[in-house]
Amino acid sequence: MDDIAEAAGLTKPTLYSYFKTKDDLYYSLSIPIIEKLKENQEAMRRKLDAGIYQSGEEIICDHFNGYFELYSNAPEAFLLFMLFQQTGIFHHMKKGIADKINREVKARYEAIRSFYTEAINQKLIRPVNVYHLVDTLWGTFQGIVLSTEMKFGNKASEKDKALHVLKDTLNFARQIITTSIDLGKSNSSR
Repeated sequence: MDDIAEAAGLTKPTLYSYFKTKDDLYYSLSIPIIEKLKENQEAMRRKLDAGIYQSGEEIICDHFNGYFELYSNAPEAFLLFMLFQQTGIFHHMKKGIADKINREVKARYEAIRSFYTEAINQKLIRPVNVYHLVDTLWGTFQGIVLSTEMKFGNKASEKDKALHVLKDTLNFARQIITTSIDLGKSNSSR
């Protein structure tokens, strides 16, 4: 908390007036990310239910674009979210706060798996294990973000280049994934 207060230009007592613990601070950083994931998923679901999607490629493109937007709007918060998720810090947080985050994360996973199940039912993508698909999409995105971060770090002068590289690499990953699962309405006889 000392480091955070210093970086924010606040005194530690001022920081504690907003966040009683590190857990509270982490929760406040996680919730906007989870809420944005929810918004993106709901928008994708509305498009699916309205019959707007014509192919799995469009779905995967929207999915990765949502992830890209989430990262590019708040890269530091997103990286912290990933770090805490990967290091299991959730398991060491106060039970009430950890339970709230876990419920929200679980709801996001359930919603996106349900979405892909319906995409399969609409014959937009091949029948695949939606648990594996969702984990692959999230893991692919996280890996590409970490790889890009390692190459460019926090160099403000290269931020645009880093985002361009990230976007290009995501497009490449999208093409690979789409090739393996896309049926498309025009290709449903395959």
